[in-house]
Amino acid sequence: MDAYYQTQTVPIRAKFWQSGTLTDVDTAKISIWDESKQLAKNSGGTAIDEQTMSKTSTGTYDYNYTTATDAKTGTYEADAFLTKGTHVEVVRYYFEIKEEVT
Repeated sequence: MDAYYQTQTVPIRAKFWQSGTLTDVDTAKISIWDESKQLAKNSGGTAIDEQTMSKTSTGTYDYNYTTATDAKTGTYEADAFLTKGTHVEVVRYYFEIKEEVT
């Protein structure tokens, strides 16, 4: 599991495969929860709930989560929801936030 300090940016990538080929989706959204299962907030205070991911190449979508200075420490769960027609693929990613040491 990757670990990051408070205020760092966590790069999250999700890929959608169909019949062994990377394929574009209709929508790519992401939600992130902290260890207490509360929606995580970014450095601007916005909850990360079904935020749009950026397409970086065919079938590949990225989201850069910049943590807040007071982000809770512990294990976070990010779920990317990749939708193609009526099919929704959930790509799950776990990472850890540690207290920034000064």
